[in-house]
Amino acid sequence: MTLRTGSYFYGWNIVGVAMIFQAITFGMTVYGFGFWVEPWSAEFGASRGQIMIGITLMNAASAILSPFVGHALDKYSIRWMVSIGAVALAAGFLVISTASGIWTILASYMVLISIAVVLVGPLSSSTLVAKWFTRNRGLAIGLSSVGTSLGGFIMPAVIAFMLIEYGWRLAHVYLAFMALI
Repeated sequence: MTLRTGSYFYGWNIVGVAMIFQAITFGMTVYGFGFWVEPWSAEFGASRGQIMIGITLMNAASAILSPFVGHALDKYSIRWMVSIGAVALAAGFLVISTASGIWTILASYMVLISIAVVLVGPLSSSTLVAKWFTRNRGLAIGLSSVGTSLGGFIMPAVIAFMLIEYGWRLAHVYLAFMALI
């Protein structure tokens, strides 16, 4: 695709958007997970080991889903796939906010949040950016990949603030709204 305004290439906007949605998704899920261990342990009487199964289930399910999502990204609109992922992320956080047991949280990470991570994470970003660039493709993909690290830098502070100010349940409701926006 080539969309130029003067000497500016619109594909760089796409790189920025890909960076942002990776930062939000990875920041909320991977980098933010550790903040929830203590409150969930206190509320549900689960051990740290039991709670950490959630991130393991998310990673395992993401690994299984990735080839299928990769195929779908070649076939269908990336905009729709990312939108579905954002809705899955929001739904996962809303389910967690109403959890009555640790197994609800683990199931949410295994199903909804793993779908979101695959649909809104690096796989979609790389595919989207690669479709926009022929020249400087490696640079563009590399810059969009910075989003995961930005998420690890910014989102833990946001999550820590929300956890302290609102508690873990309401914090997850706010994260759900952030995912949709």
